[in-house]
Amino acid sequence: MKATIEWGRFFCGWHLLLSFFLVLCMCSCRQEVSVEKDFAVSQTLRPSLKNFQEIIKVGHIYATADYMVLHNVYDNATDFFYVYSRPELDFLYSFGHRGNGRNEYMMPVVIENMPGNRFAFRDHATDAYATFLLTDSAAVLSDEVRHPVTDGRFFWEINYVADGQYLLKRSSSSLSARELWNLDDYLLLDELPNTFRLKEELGDAYSTEFDDCWLSVSQNCFATAYFFINRLEFGRVENDSLKLNSFVGVADAPDFHLLGNARSGGKYEYDVEHNMVHYEALTSTSEGVYALYAGVPWGELDKRHSSVIEFYHWDGKPVKRFLLEEPVSDIVVDEARKLIYGINLDLHEDAILVFDYGPS
Repeated sequence: MKATIEWGRFFCGWHLLLSFFLVLCMCSCRQEVSVEKDFAVSQTLRPSLKNFQEIIKVGHIYATADYMVLHNVYDNATDFFYVYSRPELDFLYSFGHRGNGRNEYMMPVVIENMPGNRFAFRDHATDAYATFLLTDSAAVLSDEVRHPVTDGRFFWEINYVADGQYLLKRSSSSLSARELWNLDDYLLLDELPNTFRLKEELGDAYSTEFDDCWLSVSQNCFATAYFFINRLEFGRVENDSLKLNSFVGVADAPDFHLLGNARSGGKYEYDVEHNMVHYEALTSTSEGVYALYAGVPWGELDKRHSSVIEFYHWDGKPVKRFLLEEPVSDIVVDEARKLIYGINLDLHEDAILVFDYGPS
């Protein structure tokens, strides 16, 4: 009996020790797959201001080959889009008339990475896809089609790839996926599963807000930056398929603030106000990816916005960190002229911030 008891104690002790080392190994493995964002170079940038006279509320900033486009998000806006020359930033005209009539729109979401001076958007209110050719004097409507949504999952973060292909995010409040579509034929080509298993882990507390992400495309390369998760992913579009190749940042999602520890009077049943915003915007060129990093709680984002731009090559290698003396909420990059254009409605409601990152 004594031998049996001693053997049992030995077995239990050995089992506990093995479990302890197994946990250590699992933690170590989880740490190893996190990829550090080590930038060899940092550059501090001070902006110059380019003021405009138009009375608009700028929500986002876009660029085509020759023009800058500001998205007017005023509730009573007459036109949604205001076009400026580049690099002079002289106002040329506005277009995208608000209304319910023919060639009028209510909720346009811009399709990015369009070739040349084409500018396109999807109107969520009418299911219309409209494409314009921007010139010095007018935006000429070249195509408009309608593709109604039938399953309650709307298209966001739409990016042109090539030959009728578009990378986009299709989501509702509880279901989201990155998908490759041929919008000419309105055909789903491929889908990327969610990186994180938050729906299974959080259950009824889950919302697509938690793993919401930005998408950006250049040629056949694409990047994903997460709003509430410190992670960027890099991939390619090959043979009508989406392939992730690398990532930087964390391997696992953080512990989110949920309803149980939400403050009284929060905006949402899930307390996103207390969750840390990591990436506020994302843009890319043929050279690489520019990610606008915030690092502040969502409830403070309007006051502080983002003061860091991280630049990566398309293989995921960190290249350079830009430290902005004034924060911005959205950016576009002109690599040929070494200029970064940004907006910050809270500090400069009537100006574009221009950062010159060329050699001094």
